[in-house]
Amino acid sequence: MGAAAEILETEMPKDIKHYEELTKYALEQLKDVRQMTLNGSTTDRIASNLNVSFIGVEGESLMLAIDDKVAVSTGSACTSQSLEPSHVLHSMGLGPEAAHTAVRIGFGRFTTKEDVKNGMDTIKHEVNRLREISCLWEEK
Repeated sequence: MGAAAEILETEMPKDIKHYEELTKYALEQLKDVRQMTLNGSTTDRIASNLNVSFIGVEGESLMLAIDDKVAVSTGSACTSQSLEPSHVLHSMGLGPEAAHTAVRIGFGRFTTKEDVKNGMDTIKHEVNRLREISCLWEEK
């Protein structure tokens, strides 16, 4: 256990910095997506976790559309197996539409900037495609 604690002590600061850089980069890649919102604080958050909503695209639909390319989940980590909107997202002030359109993106120690670029490109493509076929999407 002592060796594990030593590794954690030396590696964790590097990992956190890596996650913060990837999160910032992912948000930069998504900034041109209309009606995309970051759920939660820009600073007070788990560095390896990004939760965003794409209005007009159900989170479940997006997750299924990119399932073989990008690993995301819907809602918050607390309700990842439920189709109900996350009570955590609701308590953060998200309305039902934003909560239903939320996806959670996680980054790991071995995730590269290229991985993030490819993943965000896939997400942007599928968000646009799903909005084009949606009878609920109204461009604003």
